[in-house]
Amino acid sequence: MDSSGLRYRLENQIDAIVQGALAAAERLSLLEEGFLPHALDRAADLLMDDLMAFAQRDPAAHGRPQLILDAACSFQAVLYYRLAHEFWQLRVTSDAPWDVVALKLAALGKLNSGADIHPGARIGSRLVLDHAYGTVIGETCRIGNDAYILGGVTLGSQGIANNPPGQRHPILGNNVQVGAFARVLGAITIGDNVFISPGCVVTENIPGNSRVSIVNQLQVERQEQQFPRRAPRFIGSYADNNRLIALCQGFSYLTATLLDDEHRPMASTTLSPSPEDPRRYEIQFGLSAARARTLLDSRLHLTLSDSGSAITLLSPQGLNEVIARTALTGPHLANKENLSHDCRY
Repeated sequence: MDSSGLRYRLENQIDAIVQGALAAAERLSLLEEGFLPHALDRAADLLMDDLMAFAQRDPAAHGRPQLILDAACSFQAVLYYRLAHEFWQLRVTSDAPWDVVALKLAALGKLNSGADIHPGARIGSRLVLDHAYGTVIGETCRIGNDAYILGGVTLGSQGIANNPPGQRHPILGNNVQVGAFARVLGAITIGDNVFISPGCVVTENIPGNSRVSIVNQLQVERQEQQFPRRAPRFIGSYADNNRLIALCQGFSYLTATLLDDEHRPMASTTLSPSPEDPRRYEIQFGLSAARARTLLDSRLHLTLSDSGSAITLLSPQGLNEVIARTALTGPHLANKENLSHDCRY
């Protein structure tokens, strides 16, 4: 089917949905104010891009956008969202209760697809919801272009009841992929080209060009090129006085870097494995007690790097304990000659 025929069938679906969702008086008011044709045209333009992206990116679609339009309930979630969002936007240009209409459309979309997308969410072009059942996208969520989101995903707030107004849901950049049953919570920022593996719970900012996964704790892997087949692996960490002990496998030349909550480097050191256990690395940053005290209330992360690949550990177990002990006693200097420091401290 050519694009004009596909557009015609899409517009017919849009008209049927709008006719069913609006009372006659509401339709007449919209037509008199001139809002309806423009709103539906905008929605149709975006939905055509969504359709083509779905057909191209999901192998199960076999490159057939008409198949997605006619038979994919996950695309219906996108269709109802696009329409609901247009009516949600109209609430600021007219005294009519278009927010009620938007919420009605969102509720119909949820019933038809199993995905709950608030009409106030702002989502860019070429959205693909694949197996969207159980996916929830909150009101203040912002998603860039070319997102690919699987089923059971929650883009929500961190609280449950009585959340504060304002931005409380995540902001996703362009070309973000979110695996099934992942949860991205709070007013955090996910950078461009991020891959969030299935089942992750993400409550921290994630820099662009990263892969988020769970091995023994939440990790962010970054590679200069493509991900190797056998990437270095982090096993776990614990505090030992003023040192952090990291258990790792697969590193050949390991560098550890302390990061602040914005993923800016604070200090770094080159590490060698223990002669007794090649998986065991002792990490010290040589921070002074005064410098460590300034970090006590900070959310700190740790990057383990090796020849172009890196794993960023989000608030790894034991790190804050080591910083707190250093703030009281100063650095343990047994391996001081092996430390190299960032000039910021």
